[in-house]
Amino acid sequence: MRNIWNMITVFFSLFNSCDRWLKQGNKYYLNGRYEQALKYYQKILKKYPYHISALCNQGNIFLLKKNYRAALIDAKKIITKFPGQECGWSLYGKIHLETENFEDAQTAFNKAISIAPHDFWNWNYLSQALQKNGHEKEALEAAYRAVELSKGEDSQHLNLSYAIYEISSEKGKDIVLPIVSKWQKKYSKNPIVEQSVASLFHDRNHISCDPVYIEKVFDNFASEFDEILSSLSYSSPQRIAEIIKKNMCIDSTYKYKILDLGCGTGLCGKAIDSLFKKRELCGIDLSTFMLAEARHKGVYNHLEKAEIKEYLSTAKTLYNIVISADVLTYFGQLEDVFLGVFSILLEGGFFVFSVTQNIEDEQDFFLHASGRFSHTKNYIETTLKNSGFHNIIFEDSFLRKEGEKDVLGWIIFAQK
Repeated sequence: MRNIWNMITVFFSLFNSCDRWLKQGNKYYLNGRYEQALKYYQKILKKYPYHISALCNQGNIFLLKKNYRAALIDAKKIITKFPGQECGWSLYGKIHLETENFEDAQTAFNKAISIAPHDFWNWNYLSQALQKNGHEKEALEAAYRAVELSKGEDSQHLNLSYAIYEISSEKGKDIVLPIVSKWQKKYSKNPIVEQSVASLFHDRNHISCDPVYIEKVFDNFASEFDEILSSLSYSSPQRIAEIIKKNMCIDSTYKYKILDLGCGTGLCGKAIDSLFKKRELCGIDLSTFMLAEARHKGVYNHLEKAEIKEYLSTAKTLYNIVISADVLTYFGQLEDVFLGVFSILLEGGFFVFSVTQNIEDEQDFFLHASGRFSHTKNYIETTLKNSGFHNIIFEDSFLRKEGEKDVLGWIIFAQK
């Protein structure tokens, strides 16, 4: 009897330990501290090799770290031992989606959905696999289903928005119109929907992006933003640093006050940091999560959540330099922005920024289906001069990739 009691005591002790380890691992996982989380999951799996929660979370961390082989081992373990559990099939599908085995990804997500039909993320992933497999109409329906199941969550609206953009660009607008009509009718007040529809039809009355739309977009992508831009060969921060170095006589004894307008994750601040021996670098952005990423760069003296036009109209600080990398692409009309920047620059100060070339028509600016604005050189130059700037220099620049296309623009240097 004592031996049986001892065995029961040991069992519950181990069970309680696993429960504590799982809670601690999950805490680290949710905070993005993946190495610490893995240590706890591996402690559990050493005792219980088929502990489903530990296997699922460990596999998803391996996937995030692009260790696809290790992630696949965990996914197969779950599917083999627990074929009726959604998480194994979902993990299996995500691995194949990232490694571009789209047929297997589609099969896996269909299986996951058959087990858990109300999980909107699996519908989201299924839409991506369907699109890659050339089933565009089904992809749009799956993306819309994800929106509905999530009760209009921002991440799902964004997924549908990108699917509409990509499919309409490749196959024409007609294929997306039924979903767009249904989407717009039900979610007409949503800024993501409004921006997507205006962009799809190049609405000339749409002269800037809604700040709420911008905030929602960048809040959703902050954690992976640097990685995404790297994959697109994004170069604007480096080009801005180069044009400053080429055209400014930087005084190593002077402390420059610099504003990064729409600083995002801090890539531009990091690019120019080494140019100035003494400087005070401030950044503003609409996205709380982007600001958090910028803070990790460790180059800013001050970061503030603010909308650009509002900040420019109320700022009490004057700056020597204002920089802005791929931010003005979210504005069509730029008169107010340029006047605002002029007002916060010290006499002789510099405004350095990037814009995209409008190659679509001869209008001052054009709203692209991607949701961004492009501008003509004449409009930018005239508006800068009318705002009081001189010594205006345009440098042709490759800005980034968009699909298979190069996005071309200018890095512009202007002085007050």
